[in-house]
Amino acid sequence: MPVDWAQQFQQQIQDADVRKQAFSDNYRAKRIGEYDQLGKEIQDVLSAGQVVDKATGQMRPLSPEEKTQLKTTQEHVNQYLQKLYNPKIDPFGGELQEDPLHRLTDKLHLTKPPQQKGQKAGEIESERRGFQTDFGATPATAGAEGRQEKERNIEQFRALGKKYGLPEPAIEQITERILGGAGTLPRNKWSTLQGSVDGKPVTWMKNDATGEVTDLAGNEIPSDQLTKFQMAGKPATREQDLKKAYENSFDPPVPYDQMSPQQIAGFPLWQEKLKDRTSENDTVRMVTQRDGTVVPVVVRQTSTITHGRGGGAGAPKPAALDRAEKKAKAGGGKGGLGDPSKGWGTKRAGVIGVGPSVGEKPNKDLLESRANYQLGIDRAKTMHRDLEAIKKKFKETGEVDQQAMLSILFNHIGMTSGAQKGTRITQTMIDEAQESAPWVSRLLARIGVGNALDDMALRGIVLTQDQMQDMVDLADRKVRILREHAVDAEKSGTPGPIPPELGGQGSDVDDIIKALKGGK
Repeated sequence: MPVDWAQQFQQQIQDADVRKQAFSDNYRAKRIGEYDQLGKEIQDVLSAGQVVDKATGQMRPLSPEEKTQLKTTQEHVNQYLQKLYNPKIDPFGGELQEDPLHRLTDKLHLTKPPQQKGQKAGEIESERRGFQTDFGATPATAGAEGRQEKERNIEQFRALGKKYGLPEPAIEQITERILGGAGTLPRNKWSTLQGSVDGKPVTWMKNDATGEVTDLAGNEIPSDQLTKFQMAGKPATREQDLKKAYENSFDPPVPYDQMSPQQIAGFPLWQEKLKDRTSENDTVRMVTQRDGTVVPVVVRQTSTITHGRGGGAGAPKPAALDRAEKKAKAGGGKGGLGDPSKGWGTKRAGVIGVGPSVGEKPNKDLLESRANYQLGIDRAKTMHRDLEAIKKKFKETGEVDQQAMLSILFNHIGMTSGAQKGTRITQTMIDEAQESAPWVSRLLARIGVGNALDDMALRGIVLTQDQMQDMVDLADRKVRILREHAVDAEKSGTPGPIPPELGGQGSDVDDIIKALKGGK
């Protein structure tokens, strides 16, 4: 069959034009709008679970096959929308556009752009037409077409109206008629009604077009309540609030319009007193000191209350003002309002009960040194008491307390290595500590030569007499070093003294060693 080269060339030109159009932003945006609307229509049908039967015109439920078909189409639409939103994907072919760098370097065309997952343009278009054929346009879609037509007409009319000088009210009136038709009622406008019924405050809504009154939930108000409704008045002014407070300052209260000239003349002075009324308040605050302790601090605060400032602040009662004046007179003019000729009070605040130093943050080095010092004391005490336990058990049973000996060794390791509480003691640490004893002394201690201990008493962890004495002495010396470090870190004050039982070298360790040798 002969090839029509002219026809092929024409087809190639048309394909190139279509492809260019597909790459344009306008074409892409148009397709996004179409398939976004299609996805909403499919979701509406799935949500309703029923569709119009074209044979009978009645609503019928969707079959399982139809639901599966709709879900599959919806999935394809979502995938195609993802392609359309990706500027690197050709919406016409559904493939990634070829990278310019790839096109220059791969001159032999050995590779191709990867194929994207999902339907191509032609396939998804077929599914769209199939959905509209099988299920028809939904009510929302049918109404949208009419609304869009009206919106276009309104925009065109408003543009022409402004061009030819129509007044704005006339344009708005004609626009409303286009939207609702001739003779339509104006849109409902609701106003708020606030007042009371039988003394109870209520808030209602009134339709300005029909006069209907409802509550906030839209329920109609009964006629008997409407007759009892009293509209709330305007809020009182500052001057009215002050006069009301001045009326209540008398016992019994006196209406302002019934006051005597002397009482009315005292109203300005009463206002002046209210402007600068001071009050004192003592509060206890817990303040952290530099050593980590918490000290209660009593702080006295003096504040000035001014009527009318701060937006809506109520007027203070004159009775409280009179008490403040009496307090000032009783205290010799101190702590109250003071002398009016020198101003109604003085603003002040201060600490009247304090600890050593207020508000300083704890010193990290000080806290650590104190903690290490206390930990050293605890370990040294434990080692002394372990020696006492060894002595006691040896005197009573002639055996050595193996657990006490193990405790001495472990605490010795913690003191010398700087290990904290809870540190896991390894076998390597134990071996190194035992290696500190001369091998001859360790051998004699194990076989029981030169002391009163048998070989069974020293099985497992074995410490010689000299080792135990050295470990306890080292612990006492370590405590002194830790205390010196704590004293250096302390800027005000010193840590607690060393307990008497931590005697260090020359303490009761000699007596315990003698007891291990024979209790002498």
